[in-house]
Amino acid sequence: YLKDVMGASYRLCRKAAVVSLTTSFTPGGTEGILVLHPKDFVAMASEVSSRFSLRHDYLPTDQMVFLFR
Repeated sequence: YLKDVMGASYRLCRKAAVVSLTTSFTPGGTEGILVLHPKDFVAMASEVSSRFSLRHDYLPTDQMVFLFR
C-alpha cells in the first residue's frame, strides 16, 4: 500500500511530494512498525517518478524520499 500512497501523493502535488518512513537501519526493536531498506524505497520511488531524491541523514531512524515533478 505504500506505493499507492506514494503515487497518490505525487499525483496530487504541484511541485513535489515527500514520503517519510522508518529505515531498516533503525537501532533496537522495530516490531510492529513498517520499515524499509533504502534501496527498496528508491526502487519504489523510481516507479512513481524519474525525478526523486532520498534523504537518509535527518534522524537515525528516518528516511525520506522527495518526488519532484
